[in-house]
Amino acid sequence: MNELRTTFRAKSLITGKYIKGAYFDGYILQGSMIEANEEYCVVEQWTPVEKDTLGVFTCTYDKNNVPIFEGHNVEVYIYDSVKQGKVIYNEWNSPLIIDEDGKRLRGLSAKKDILVRVIDKD
Repeated sequence: MNELRTTFRAKSLITGKYIKGAYFDGYILQGSMIEANEEYCVVEQWTPVEKDTLGVFTCTYDKNNVPIFEGHNVEVYIYDSVKQGKVIYNEWNSPLIIDEDGKRLRGLSAKKDILVRVIDKD
């Protein structure tokens, strides 16, 4: 069996908590692919999610090795201060961090960003 890649996070309509997994048509798919052919696929778990909470994995980890997803609330270390922001994608499909007014704080570094810490608990 093949393990599904965790590339999205969204809020479950069942539990109200954020979950991670593959995304398909309003569902987060978790676990392993049990069976698949040209007509259908069977996955361990399909969970309906709130589409407006869907966020893609940015391929970056924070200073504590927590994966950073679009929509995450983070702390950003800039010079001698710590600011809070939210991870979004811009029009060039690049992840960046904005403040509460929508002003760009900074982009994300590749792989691991030691100047960012995810503050969401999900």
